[in-house]
Amino acid sequence: MKINPKKIQQFILIFFLIQSFYNYSQRKIHYEVELSSYVSSETKLPFWMDANTQGLVRNQDNTGLIFGFDSGFSKQNPNLLDFAVGSTFYGFSSSEKTKLEINALFAAAQYKKIRLTAGSKHETIRYNGLSSSNGNIIYSGNTRPLPGISLKTSEFIPILFDGKLSFNAEFGEYFLNDDRFVDDAQMHHKSLSFKIITSNKSNLTVGVEDFAIWAGTSPELGKLPSGLDDFLRVVGGLSGSGDAPEGDFINALGNHIGAYRVAYQQHNENTVWEVYWSHPFEDTSGRELNNIEDGLYGLYLDFKKPESILSHLLFEVTYTKNQSGKGQIHGFDDYFNNTIYRSGYTFFGRSIGSPFFTPAETDENGITKGVSNNSFIAYHTGFSGKIANNLHYKTLLSYSKNDGTKGTPFSNSRNQFSGLLDLNYATPQLPFSISLGLGVDGGSLLDDSFGVYVKLFKTGIF
Repeated sequence: MKINPKKIQQFILIFFLIQSFYNYSQRKIHYEVELSSYVSSETKLPFWMDANTQGLVRNQDNTGLIFGFDSGFSKQNPNLLDFAVGSTFYGFSSSEKTKLEINALFAAAQYKKIRLTAGSKHETIRYNGLSSSNGNIIYSGNTRPLPGISLKTSEFIPILFDGKLSFNAEFGEYFLNDDRFVDDAQMHHKSLSFKIITSNKSNLTVGVEDFAIWAGTSPELGKLPSGLDDFLRVVGGLSGSGDAPEGDFINALGNHIGAYRVAYQQHNENTVWEVYWSHPFEDTSGRELNNIEDGLYGLYLDFKKPESILSHLLFEVTYTKNQSGKGQIHGFDDYFNNTIYRSGYTFFGRSIGSPFFTPAETDENGITKGVSNNSFIAYHTGFSGKIANNLHYKTLLSYSKNDGTKGTPFSNSRNQFSGLLDLNYATPQLPFSISLGLGVDGGSLLDDSFGVYVKLFKTGIF
């Protein structure tokens, strides 16, 4: 029996949409409308004008229009079955094309603290939008959301020690509907995290998650394993059965990309701070921490003063040069690349993980062949605050040293600086808010460029 999440998702999505509109005829809907224009000195926009925008910005000069809405859950009675629905539409016009896309479309049902979602839904943005990878090296918000089905806990659920130990879990199946080397590939996802209340002002979170690209049709190998037994092997991280491609016997069926995550958070009178570590693994060597140096290391500070000139501050270092060495069976991880699923860990031509992983150029058929740069060290800082009445700012600054891949290294390290300044002005005297962005790239990895964007946007309830 073949597992086809697309058909299951369509049925669940239609059911939830009908239920949601029926139940929400009297509920207020939150909406956002944004009109934007992006201009760059080169053919592509500067790095931070395009990265981590959830697929809502085209990486070239363009004019865009976004309309999104989200009903949210009622939160009136958690013991009753509740529904939510939302969508984001994105239209853009560039020198190459004019197009309207559905960037996100979802419907969800929740009972107590268990939530079932069908469709594609944006992830929650952490750390005030200052992180280079949303605090997660393997899932950053750098692409449009994956379409599929997920079952998860809506929050941490207490289990032991008078609620001082709680857990959060998610199980999902998605399909990759972009143009790929392996057509109709699917993406499995699962995660489990535990939170420990270490004091009345602090907590420690420890978790692990796994993404696995599997199934689909390869132009070289034909139909890849997609039955129920294969699905269970993917879920369990087991090697392939007798009809699986040879490469899938060594570690696990499919292309697995996982991460450990540890975060410690402290609440003080004037500051909330958090240190975190997101560590990638792709096989046994990574799971056993043979590549322990690799990961995203971060520090985030919220000064609890939203009106001050410095309200939030973040520092991050991302290191990926170890990759478990070059063993024949274990090691030489070659992050986000795979010999069978050659589009790698990308979606619509963008890295699903940290945007510092550089996607390879598309071929003549518009297909991305993995990433061309996955061995690097990147230093990143972000800070935000309020400059004057009604005028807020956000700044992102990054510097990286890039070595290509272990198999195809650059002849010399390519240094890269990228920066962004975003100014936001909002006042009751105007019916909309205004954002002005200035982006810059300088170095040998990307073209030297300067870019500007202007956004007019409005949020409200109807």
